[in-house]
Amino acid sequence: MAFVNQVSTTNFVPQKLKVLKVLCQDCFQEMGTTAFPGLAVGIDLPVADLDLLVFDVEAGIPTVPNITVLPNKVLNTISVPLTVTVTLLGVEVLTLDIPGFFITGEIVCSGIVPDGTVNVQKHDLQVLEPIVPVVADFTVVDGLITELTLLITVIVEGCAVISREEILKVNAASLFCPCP
Repeated sequence: MAFVNQVSTTNFVPQKLKVLKVLCQDCFQEMGTTAFPGLAVGIDLPVADLDLLVFDVEAGIPTVPNITVLPNKVLNTISVPLTVTVTLLGVEVLTLDIPGFFITGEIVCSGIVPDGTVNVQKHDLQVLEPIVPVVADFTVVDGLITELTLLITVIVEGCAVISREEILKVNAASLFCPCP
């Protein structure tokens, strides 16, 4: 059985299609550093043992809770849940649950305006590891460390696509087989 060329002007119907027109796309890497002061240490920790502390950081799935479109750029906030566990010779000294470690950044995109028609999509967000906290400061009472100040830096990379909805007028072919 052979197919006959079904193309004719009667098979095309004017249609309007809503599509996203990409204005810019970018792979990005955002970094944020935050200090966590006054963290109580759960055991007697001599100052000499400070170098023996072991940090284990588990990062959750990053999300983008806030996006703001400004002229020619997009400001965004990325949130990463973290659990930081500090041990000394196998004994847990401190556990810190951070529901949202916030990182802010911007993506430059010439020509965009905050008119409500801009669509921002972020995807493939990944937390770069390892995350290694640094002891920035500590409080000593009677020769023992009682509180730590941790400095934590988190780096997230991903891709962003900035687009605008657009209506296209096309001539679309109607079905050539009117079978139900």
